[in-house]
Amino acid sequence: MEVTMESLTHKKMERLKLWAGLWTFFMAFIVAPALFCTSAIEGESFATSVELVGSMLHSFGAPNFLASTLQLPVTMVAKILPVSTSTLIMPLLFLPFTWLAVVVPMLICGYVELPFYREMKTKIDPDWQIKENEGVIVKAKVSGYPFSIFVTLLMITCLISVFFIMPSIRTPIADNWSGEVYISDSQGRLTPIDAKLDIRIYDPGYVTDRKPYVSTSSLYIEFSGNGIGKLKALGINDNFIEGRQTDHIYYPSRLCEIDKANAQKDRKPYGISLPYFIKNYFLHTSDNEFLGGYSNLGCPKVMHFGISDFNNAQFAINGPTDNHYLVAKLKRDSRWNWIERLMIGNKFIKNPEETLEHSALGAPFGYR
Repeated sequence: MEVTMESLTHKKMERLKLWAGLWTFFMAFIVAPALFCTSAIEGESFATSVELVGSMLHSFGAPNFLASTLQLPVTMVAKILPVSTSTLIMPLLFLPFTWLAVVVPMLICGYVELPFYREMKTKIDPDWQIKENEGVIVKAKVSGYPFSIFVTLLMITCLISVFFIMPSIRTPIADNWSGEVYISDSQGRLTPIDAKLDIRIYDPGYVTDRKPYVSTSSLYIEFSGNGIGKLKALGINDNFIEGRQTDHIYYPSRLCEIDKANAQKDRKPYGISLPYFIKNYFLHTSDNEFLGGYSNLGCPKVMHFGISDFNNAQFAINGPTDNHYLVAKLKRDSRWNWIERLMIGNKFIKNPEETLEHSALGAPFGYR
């Protein structure tokens, strides 16, 4: 009977060690990469997020099979984690070797113990510590640390980041915007064309908008609606139209890089009944550099982005003639969390021009 009980205890311990091993794999190969990917998939659909995470895993040096296997679970975890957790790994970007920035988080996460691991071992065998230390002369200096410490560290980092770091490094206009599309004639009269425009402005830094294919300030443009034919007649490329003929649209094909952003104040909008723009940006753009070798991807050479207030803006593209514009009245459809929106919005309301001057396109971004 004693042998049977000892055998049963041994089997339970082995099973628990197996779960602990799977947990280590989960933390090292899924949670650690997810910490890198939270910023990359902020505000993206799940399908697009899976594509972006797969690209990031490839950039980390993961083989094709491993990247394809892990990209779905990594995406699921990264969708749960707040973007502010990226500040946990931010200091690692200054390491002399890039591979260390990947390996160190994997080691740190891999040393997180399975929750209640020691308690479960004690329940199976109260004397497990004595048995494991039998014949051990020198105890290991490095051992796993409790999951509670990891969660506490994560929560403290998120709170500090959300209230202090992210509001300071976010670019106020680098957000998601959407609105109805119009054609403006030479007299400034607007004609609706039953179409919608979604724009995502990216301003990549060490923490914010760390996306594959985005190496500089960029616009992600997508038109939708029943007025697609009119958009095409105005020269809008198929790459920027939702639901084009192909089943899948390669992510960079909708990205326009901002080569230069000239800003002017108090510019009148193109036929819109708004008093003025706090700042009007003339955006000189080009096709995404990751699509080098291709041509005619359709990024307009010049676009206009006028800021009316924190939540409203106007976007315009030159039409076939200089007297016509494709105009969209945009509202912020934010990808940020509500705390960051509240804090940045409050700072913007107090002094919009100063906020835009120090942290907007065309200004020295500093450390982000």
